[in-house]
Amino acid sequence: MVPTAEATVGSYFMANGFKGGYFGMQVNSPTERRFIFSVWSPFKTHNPNEVPEDYKVELLGKGENTYTKVFGGEGTGGHSRLVYPWETEKTYGFLVKGAPSEGFTDRTTYTAWVRAVDNPEEGWILMASWRRPKGANYLTGWYGFAENFVENNADLTR
Repeated sequence: MVPTAEATVGSYFMANGFKGGYFGMQVNSPTERRFIFSVWSPFKTHNPNEVPEDYKVELLGKGENTYTKVFGGEGTGGHSRLVYPWETEKTYGFLVKGAPSEGFTDRTTYTAWVRAVDNPEEGWILMASWRRPKGANYLTGWYGFAENFVENNADLTR
């Protein structure tokens, strides 16, 4: 739940940060809000074109209205976003499953869902499912933060 006074344009609110990725919500403009879920490649670079094939994160599936792409600039990996009219003062549920990928000994599958808690008939919405190479793990390394991603408003409350 994001308080109204904290929903400044350019804000990202972490819901589930974990070793290998992150999941949360953004205020992108006065009229656009998003849920985002990303999984990092284990290869250390900021240029997705430098990632060797055996280090690339693989998209396994995504929700109907989820946009996905490969990202770079702050590490590399797979990015998912869902434009969704989330509202301040309302509670949203975030669920991430991370487990060894079935049929592999060195890959982890991360899948994320989101839901509006006060709208149970909508149910859980699939964001995406990504397979990350170079390790078969369960979720570890939990963390969270709030971020400003717009340079000219760092002085505003969030």
